[in-house]
Amino acid sequence: MGVISPRILLLEDDPNRCEWFTGWIPDAIWDVTCKTGVAINWLLERSYGLILLDHDLLEEHYLGDSGRFEYRIRCCPMAR
Repeated sequence: MGVISPRILLLEDDPNRCEWFTGWIPDAIWDVTCKTGVAINWLLERSYGLILLDHDLLEEHYLGDSGRFEYRIRCCPMAR
């Protein structure tokens, strides 16, 4: 059986959560970003043993004219 990569991808826009997660497994190699495009590029380039995705990355949810939930995306300033 192969060895699991010590690299972890974290897609998160809350700096407090980023700090909490990276403190959770301090010896891992962490790739942290709040930008989905960056995360996608890393996924194409690197192997990960664990991927953590922000379940509420889109800060602004609202009911659109169609009656369905829609999203307004705001870029976060924290990207490493």
